[in-house]
Amino acid sequence: MKHAQQLTHFFVSIGGFHEGFFELTLDFNTRELSYSHQRKMEEPCLSILEETTITKLLEDLEHLRIKLWDTNYNAPNVLDGTSWEVILTFETYKRKKNGHQEFPEEWTDFTKCLIELINDDRITTL
Repeated sequence: MKHAQQLTHFFVSIGGFHEGFFELTLDFNTRELSYSHQRKMEEPCLSILEETTITKLLEDLEHLRIKLWDTNYNAPNVLDGTSWEVILTFETYKRKKNGHQEFPEEWTDFTKCLIELINDDRITTL
């Protein structure tokens, strides 16, 4: 049986020209979480997550089937709107998912997961 590789890093960027971009980075080895919003925060917020929070996030990502999302979700002929990117880094490879004004079926639950993870009232663009 093939060994499933561990997720080592997680990166998310969501936003657009008018509202700015929210960015989140999580290093699963150090449990360091960094997030910022270019129009609402002067400096990135840094914290070390509890092991239980990491475990819950991994369970949530598995439940959301994030590894199975298509690579690209793009609305044709739409110039303005929300762009997003998710990068999952494993031990020996990366999976990049992105879109512009189109989203995976699980997107609403995914953004709820991010809101719960950061728990910061300054971030409202998710």
